[in-house]
Amino acid sequence: MGSRWILVEPGGAEVAQGEAVLETFLGSCVGVALYDPDAGLGGLLHVVLPEGSRRNQAERPFTYATSGIPALVEEMERRGGRRDRMVAHLAGGATLVGTDGGVYPNIGDRNIIACRAVLDLLSIPTASEAVGGTVGRKMQLHLPKGRVKVEISGAGSRRAMARSFSRDELRSLITSALDRLRPDSRVAIRALQLLGREEVELEELEQLIRQDQVLAAAVLRLANSARYGLPRTISRISQAIALLGLATFKRIVMQACIQYLFSSSLTGYHMEEGAFFKHGVVCAELSEEIAGLVTGVHGEEAYLAGLLHDMGKLVLEMAVPELFSLVRRLVEEEGITFVAAEREVFGQDHAQVGAQVALRWDLPPIYEEAIGLHHDPAAGRRAPLLVAVVHLANFICNTTGVGMGCDSMANGPRREALELLRFDSRKIMELVEAVPRVVERHG
Repeated sequence: MGSRWILVEPGGAEVAQGEAVLETFLGSCVGVALYDPDAGLGGLLHVVLPEGSRRNQAERPFTYATSGIPALVEEMERRGGRRDRMVAHLAGGATLVGTDGGVYPNIGDRNIIACRAVLDLLSIPTASEAVGGTVGRKMQLHLPKGRVKVEISGAGSRRAMARSFSRDELRSLITSALDRLRPDSRVAIRALQLLGREEVELEELEQLIRQDQVLAAAVLRLANSARYGLPRTISRISQAIALLGLATFKRIVMQACIQYLFSSSLTGYHMEEGAFFKHGVVCAELSEEIAGLVTGVHGEEAYLAGLLHDMGKLVLEMAVPELFSLVRRLVEEEGITFVAAEREVFGQDHAQVGAQVALRWDLPPIYEEAIGLHHDPAAGRRAPLLVAVVHLANFICNTTGVGMGCDSMANGPRREALELLRFDSRKIMELVEAVPRVVERHG
């Protein structure tokens, strides 16, 4: 019988005994692994922020270092562990490339300092640290022996290029991949086009979905999932609309239209199976939440733009997977951002390729801009606020390790986005605090 594999989400913690592997993905967050060797008992905590208000710490203690570490110790003691036998391991606390510590606060350093202080206060020694820098990390606690394994996102994969490509060859390969990247049917494309409008005729959308059995089944499967907590099974599209409400139903349709595209792992970006989908849906929800704080951005537009913002990654992965080792090497050796390295290697970055996806799918022009400029918010012209919203939501996902890939910490945040949105560092912290709640809905 193999080990149980337990994923610890941002703002979460798990305790286990026996054969088990506790795992989490870290950006600016810090992973705290505690181990009691005599009891063979271990726990893993994903710290999002150093501290919160008294109310927030009471409601979600594991989100914060000051409340999460004592809560984890208490749970391990309840399970038979003893604090005087525990040792700690720390990982994470990275800084995104380009974070200036001003309007985008350096959460990583603050998390590291807070975790060290709490462990010192509890008299728990730290056996190892893999913290700081500008890299994302995967942290695992292997039980019952308490072995901690930390991997840097994208490390250990420097394959030599199979061959070189001319710019014309690259353009041809990317164009071919764009031709192949389609939702399951023309109906799904049409549904996305309808959802991209400000006003949607619900009856037209309902009739459209009924034409595609695969899409209709996917919509009903999502509607009946545990995250929506409906008291009875939904068997008809009209029931889903009536019980979930229009806004939630539209989000489900958006997910159903593209979910199969998001389901695979992205080896070039070192995103494990399910990570790409999780990053997309959490970014979509955060985009919608941010839009609610800004005048002039429609929530449903923000949701769809956030959901689709990284579609260009799929195209580049399909087109030239053998060139990603060179992209990563440029980032590591020259200290440039991941999108800059993509442009140097591929002739265009994943955001620019994603804009071509929106154009080919005949989505409204605002989506082409929001997707194509989500790493360059200052260049927005048609929908600059929408671009800034998606940029900020993507930054928050990356810094908290949601859908971690090798590029997550290598594309820095831009001050112009906050200036457009009129947000300050306090607002950023409030949005980061919201991540565990959003992730929980998509667990």
